[in-house]
Amino acid sequence: HCELPSAADETYLYAGGRNIYQTVFWDPKPGKTPTYMTHGSVWAVEGGVEAATLCTDSKASHQAAIELLFRSLPPPLIAAAERANVEVFGAAGAPANLVTVHIRWGDKGKENSLVSIERYVHAAQQLVDRHGLGETPTVFITTEDPAALHAFREHAPSGWVLRYYAPAIGTGDAEEQFTEAVSTTAIGASDSGGALGLNSLITLLLSLEGRFFVLTASSNWSILINELRRGRINLGCGGCTDMISLTPTKCMNGFEYLCVSLDL
Repeated sequence: HCELPSAADETYLYAGGRNIYQTVFWDPKPGKTPTYMTHGSVWAVEGGVEAATLCTDSKASHQAAIELLFRSLPPPLIAAAERANVEVFGAAGAPANLVTVHIRWGDKGKENSLVSIERYVHAAQQLVDRHGLGETPTVFITTEDPAALHAFREHAPSGWVLRYYAPAIGTGDAEEQFTEAVSTTAIGASDSGGALGLNSLITLLLSLEGRFFVLTASSNWSILINELRRGRINLGCGGCTDMISLTPTKCMNGFEYLCVSLDL
């Protein structure tokens, strides 16, 4: 017997074998008994259900879900990411002191004020100075908005080596579409026949080659990168990473939680 959620914002793991984590919008239906799992419980095996008490610690739930999701990636995805690594960084691969910057623009302005490109560049410069990366650091930009990439290139110091995975930035040739923001992720995914989703996962894996990160709590993608940084990369290198969290200057009603900094 499981404890049922009492609030609409509790995060949980679902033991049905499909959903890994999601937000609860509790709407009980006759004859339906949802089953939940905590981060410490065994995942459902062969479609079975192993019930456990609902985990109301949303941070722990997120961490557990992410750990489960990235425990075993499909070999074709890994192979595609390895090829992309060479395409983006060269035969030697990503440098040891790579700075990853995630810029969330596009349609995010509907929920909060967009973080300015000047703040992104300044945060990256702080990491460069803090860790003595010199005048020519390599910075990997991950974004779905070609305009964001264009703006960063315009404002970044001339000596910086900027890298990005073009197929994940909008559609078509990103070099020709820097000023055209993607309308919506759903439309982009539909138009690409699913390739946009694959490209997004590839650029996610490339972003995790970084040691230093500029992220924003207003983006679930940044939250995902940060949890993987904390739970995977840091554990393997003895806490060698660093991160600067940028928060919007204003969040719309109902989206105030987007203005809270990410955990170091």
